[in-house]
Amino acid sequence: MAVHAVLVSSPGAEPAPHWSHAAAADLAAAFAARGVRVTWLAVPRLGQVLPPAGAAVARETIAMPSRPSLAGVARETSHLALERRLTQVLRDASAAVVVHVGLGARGSPNVCWLAERLGALPSAVVHAAEVVCHRGDLVDHRGAPCGEFLQPDRCRQCCRGALRLPAADAFRNRSDLLAASLLACRNVFVPAPPDVAQITAFGVTARALVADATADTVVGRLLA
Repeated sequence: MAVHAVLVSSPGAEPAPHWSHAAAADLAAAFAARGVRVTWLAVPRLGQVLPPAGAAVARETIAMPSRPSLAGVARETSHLALERRLTQVLRDASAAVVVHVGLGARGSPNVCWLAERLGALPSAVVHAAEVVCHRGDLVDHRGAPCGEFLQPDRCRQCCRGALRLPAADAFRNRSDLLAASLLACRNVFVPAPPDVAQITAFGVTARALVADATADTVVGRLLA
């Protein structure tokens, strides 16, 4: 049975296009070179320019609005339009491999969880700081490095807006939803060994982690 790879890239927290789009383009090319049918659901911010997709790649753009304040935690961990489209694609597909590139970098936290429930084989390519920290950089509101990412009451202080203090439960919900998707993954690919310790502390078993996120490694393992 022919394999169908479904890639999902992420909006990120900055005005510039997120790294996940270039990474997804590389993955799409690597899958296509091995004869795999590729659907890429790209999730940029409105107005951002995506890297080119190969002629063999079916890419759809499902944009998120411009970045809100840091206090908008719940808003930034929701993307119903993407989830509906992903569900439709997976119901129409067979033998699907799903890779969420940039899981944790805003947008839907439910991609891999949904994929697993719909019979696909989900994996993720992540940067640990974006998973464990809503700010995405493990830097607190004073500009100091932060390793206390399991303390929602501290996180709400770091992500407060000019007129709003987010609820601690918003961070608990974010963590729970991300953990559910990560725990559903066949593999979680990270760029370097230091990411492994942070993702493990977040609750993901070390045996699922691969400290190499290059396209050849990801595609090779997922097609093995």
